[in-house]
Amino acid sequence: AFPVFADPAQSATRAFAWGAGLNWHLNRNVKLQFNYINTDFEGGDANPALAQREHLVLTRAQFAF
Repeated sequence: AFPVFADPAQSATRAFAWGAGLNWHLNRNVKLQFNYINTDFEGGDANPALAQREHLVLTRAQFAF
C-alpha cells in the first residue's frame, strides 16, 4: 500500500484472520461477552514478529440499570 514508506522485507503482504465469539445474556440487565481472534501473516520474512500467529482475546461485561 505504501511502497515508498514500507519495507517489503519487514512488512506483511497479506493477513488471514478468523474469529469466534460467545455472548451470554444472564438476564435483561447483564451481558457477558467473550471473543477470540487468530491472525496469520504472510511476507515480512526479515521481521521475526510476523513469523508467529497473533492471538487476541477480548472480554466484556455490560450492566444496564
